[in-house]
Parts: sequence; C-alpha cells; structure tokens
Amino acid sequence: MLAYHHKIKLFVFALSTQLAFIAPARADHETTSLQDKIAHMEEGLRPAYRMKGEPGQRWTLEERMDHYNVPGVSIALIQDGNVVWAKGYGTSEVGSDNPIDPDTVFSVGSLSKTAGAMVALKMVADKELDLDHDVNEYLTTWQLPESDFSKTSPATLRGLFAHTAGLSVSGFADYLPGEDLPTTIETLNGMGPAKNDPVEFIYTPGTHSSYSGGGTTVAELVMEDVSALSFPEVSDQKVFTPLRMTRTTFENPLPASHGNIAHAHDENGERTALPRGWHAFPERAASGLWTTPTDYATMLIALVDSYHGEEDAFLPQALAIDTLTEQGPSDHGIAPVMKGSGIERRLAHGGSNEAYKALYEVFLETQSGIVVFTNGANGWPLNDEIARATYDAFGWPGREEIISIPTSLSSKQLGKFAGIYELTTENLTTTKRLYRHGTSEIEILLRKGKLHINHEGHRGDLLLPLSSHRYITEDGFYEIEFVKSLTGGPMTAVIRGGDNMAEVVRTQN
Repeated sequence: MLAYHHKIKLFVFALSTQLAFIAPARADHETTSLQDKIAHMEEGLRPAYRMKGEPGQRWTLEERMDHYNVPGVSIALIQDGNVVWAKGYGTSEVGSDNPIDPDTVFSVGSLSKTAGAMVALKMVADKELDLDHDVNEYLTTWQLPESDFSKTSPATLRGLFAHTAGLSVSGFADYLPGEDLPTTIETLNGMGPAKNDPVEFIYTPGTHSSYSGGGTTVAELVMEDVSALSFPEVSDQKVFTPLRMTRTTFENPLPASHGNIAHAHDENGERTALPRGWHAFPERAASGLWTTPTDYATMLIALVDSYHGEEDAFLPQALAIDTLTEQGPSDHGIAPVMKGSGIERRLAHGGSNEAYKALYEVFLETQSGIVVFTNGANGWPLNDEIARATYDAFGWPGREEIISIPTSLSSKQLGKFAGIYELTTENLTTTKRLYRHGTSEIEILLRKGKLHINHEGHRGDLLLPLSSHRYITEDGFYEIEFVKSLTGGPMTAVIRGGDNMAEVVRTQN
C-alpha cells in the first residue's frame, strides 16, 4: 500500500524544552510571529467569562497544571494544513525526571472514535464496507439482538459512528492492571469480566441521537469480521501505517515496550493504575487509542485534506464531505462533532478516560486547529483553558470571552426562574440534538441568591447573567433565556448549546 505523503517538515527540535517546530523554514519575522503567539498562549490561559468592568484573570500553563494537579500536557498546533508546532510540558510520571515530549503517547478516550471511524472510512473507500448497509449482515461472530426497534430501520455504520443507531451503553469503565479484560463479544453481551450492561436497541435507529460507545464497539467488531484481522491489525494496515503514525496503536493493555508512555494520575495528581502505571481499555474503537498529538493531528489533516479534494488525498472527497456533515438528528458527522458555520465551521471531539483527558478542534476553511492531551483526572478544564488561550493567541473565532453583567434582580425575582424544565412532545423532534445523552429534563436552582443548573455534565454549575433574563454556564456551553408566558401559562426557557436550540417548559416549581 502506498503511504499517504503528508506535508510535515521538521526544522527545529529543542529537546531541552521538549519543543518541536514542524514547518518549512520561513522568514525570520514569520517564525518570530509564531513564537510570539505560542508565548501568548502559554501565558494567557483564562476562564470562559469575565465580569463587565473587570480585567479578567490570566494564568500561565504551568500555573494551571499545578492548580489542577495535572503532571503532563502535550499539544500540537495545525496551521494551513500542517503540523507547525508541538510541545510537551511537565513529566510523564509525578516525581520522575521523565519529561513529556512530542513522542510521549497518551490514552485519548473518545478521540478513539474518530480514529476508529477513519479505519471504517478507508474500508468504505476500498469497497469493503458500505456506510448504509445493515451491520448484522457484516457480522459473523455475533449479532445485534432482535428488537421491534430495528425491524424497519437497521443499524448501519453511519448510525453507529453518528450515535443515531438506537443502541445503549454510552461509555465504559477503565480496567486496572491485573484485572481480566473482556473480549469484544463479552463486552457487547455485558458478560464475563465486562463492567457494562449488554449493548442493545433502546430506540428506533435514525429517530434521534444518544451517545453510544456500545455502538462504536459494534462497528469495531464489523471491521474485524470483514477484514479477518484484529482491530489493531486492521487499523495499522488501513490508517496508521499509510499515514506514518508510528507512535499510534489500539493495542490494549499497552505494553511497556512501547516506551515513552504518559502515566495515569488521579484528582490529587498522585500515581494510579499501579503497578504498571496506566489502565487498559478493551473497548478499543470507543476509548482504547494510544497516540501523540502530532500523530493524531496528522490523521485529522488527512481527513480535512480529503474534504478539500487535495491531490493524493487519503479519502475520496465525496466521502470526506459526508463524514464532516451532521448525520440526521445528531450534531456528529461520521464520529467528529461538527460546530459553527462559515469561517467558524470546525470538527471537534473530547476524550475522557479516568486519568486521561483529550480534545481536538480543527477549522475546515483555514485548516488550522489544536490537539491537546493531559495525563491527570482533572485535565478536562485545563484542556479547555489551553484551547481558549490558543484561540485568543491566533485570533480564531468561536471561543470569545463572555462578558457577564451583574443582574439587578432580587433573590425573590430570581426564584421565579427556578424549577424543573422539560422538552415537550411537540418540540422534541426539532430540538433533540441538544440532548445527546437522551436527557430531556433540566433543573434550575436558586442558591445563595444565584442561579445554578443541573443537566448532563453541568451538575450544580453557576449560571452567569448576561441580562436580567439571559444566563450562561461558566464554561460557555449553555445559554438560557427565560420567557414569561403572556397568557398565564407556565414559564418557558430557550436553551442554546453550540449550534443547537431547544425550548423547554417548566413542569415543576
């Protein structure tokens, strides 16, 4: 198989700081500009918001690593379809002198799904699979259980990767050293050493979206059954070897011989998953990828290049465009989450295993973006702060600072917004994408004169006022506008999250 010849060129590698610049040599002022922007990023981490009239907080990357007890961070930067810079910060294991560098591998949680989808897409390009074929007709070692939900609408690879295939099991637990690992079939059946429930139909495929790592595991078995190879083998053959992703593997547990591995750390920054130092993730396509930011960015660039129809692209352009388009009632394409429009249009995904957090965001038009990996349980908010600082430094749209305006409403007046809000049957079909995990209920609470929200990943999070009736979560994800009924009916609220919008009705005060 011919290797995909990507546009990555090395011109500086400073081992003393674990810093790599990967780009063609340029004029001095251009190189200095890149360095200045990187310095701005390293010193400009911030929250998603600030109060009007206040200067706002800024921290260095090192300060926030200490704050969150995260020993190691690794970042790769994409510009104009090239990895132009990569750097590691901190250590692979707390208390050691082993530095994180651009070749250190991390577990990346659900970022595995995009890599797994790339393997399937290459098999589609090679005429071995079809995105819209009934996956039960591909499976030879196991079958999805019969269900009334799937009689008229079968599960397909498109639905499995877009989380619209009607299947259960959103995510999986990690496995400690010494624990028996389930086979893929044991995982799907929820048997043996598997820690999850069986993967089964819970709604009619294609009718709405519910995040399902179980569905991704079905797709993994499809690729194994059709290729007659193990999933790590078919991944190497179809994607990792052609793209020269030499540090990337789906092998689990990752052998120590792989070398230069970021170890796992808990919320306090203490070593965990001992004695080995890292967990195992037998649900490989869903959460079992080990890689570096540079390797992973190389794969993303191959996908975006294919979208633009570049010469010698990795995938056919039509297939890449399909991949980077929302699939029916989902905000996912064929695995990536699709955000924004126009110049803000981008593919993105987050990854979260117990001790590792990861994210990527890449703009389609400018072909620029970032990949960030961390090896601490508190890495999730740190990754967001790094992304915000990078957006600020490079002038990217989509993560602008939110300005919160102090509300003049009293606690009694704010209390009128509190209660349980639910999607109604009438508006469910047009707003379900906001509720990716199938949760149609949110709770608004009043605590010490301030509003808070309970919904999915926002458990008791503070709502910041944008006006007397508009509020936003501290991470900027949800914006909520409360609307008093003019006819004496119940209070309603318009909720915006990313590119999606829902109207909810208060059912309990």
